[in-house]
Amino acid sequence: MEEALLLKRAKNGDLEAYKHIIDHYSPLVERFAFQIGTPYKSISDVSQEVFIRIYRTLPQFSQTTFTTWLYTMTYKTVKEYVEQALYEEEQECENPIFLHEEDKMLHECIGGLDEIYRLPIILFCFHDQSYEEISDILKISVSTVKTRVTKAKSLLKQSIIQKEQEAGVYDG
Repeated sequence: MEEALLLKRAKNGDLEAYKHIIDHYSPLVERFAFQIGTPYKSISDVSQEVFIRIYRTLPQFSQTTFTTWLYTMTYKTVKEYVEQALYEEEQECENPIFLHEEDKMLHECIGGLDEIYRLPIILFCFHDQSYEEISDILKISVSTVKTRVTKAKSLLKQSIIQKEQEAGVYDG
């Protein structure tokens, strides 16, 4: 079903339409929440909170794209969730989400970036958001987004090389 029609129906109180929205966008919300710092065990709680907030504020939704709004709401929810310390962060966990050791290393390297670099690179590389969409989500200029994505790539490269050298697998 078309997104605009589902949103219109959900705004008018159609719970079945809202269920379709949740089913369709849950994987995106969960992946983004995890990538920006939500511990694996708390992803479903954060996702649920995002969709509760979306439901409560849906009548006021007026942005041009739903996904931009969804990313913004997810980011705010994760940030508040972390700041309020509603859960205990897992320091060293073996997450079943990682299929390969390289995936875990990349996640650790991305997690080590300052938030100003981490969010743009995640949205750009893993969620296929344009610079303009990232600008809307993070409420920063497009030129700032471009600069931060470029800087994040450089920092990630350095971090990956350093981790590979520490592990003895870097071959220059």
